[in-house]
Amino acid sequence: MIWLFHRRGEYVTCEVRTCLEDAGFELLMTSEGRSCREWYADASEIERRWQQVRSRLDREGWGDVYERWSAAARRNVTPPRRCARA
Repeated sequence: MIWLFHRRGEYVTCEVRTCLEDAGFELLMTSEGRSCREWYADASEIERRWQQVRSRLDREGWGDVYERWSAAARRNVTPPRRCARA
């Protein structure tokens, strides 16, 4: 799962994924060309850490780009029409 956060023209990318080298999970955070990778043995550990990171980003004023985009899309997009059956 990938999240993209923004704040005053800056972006942070966070990715939670299964680890390809070892059994377990990775949390990869990238900002301004720098990245940090953390490894966790099980899903409960990475879930707890992800909640900590997400809370910190919220407190520091980082906004989730997808949530912002989807809210704008819901306001501005006309729902598709149903297709007629043949």
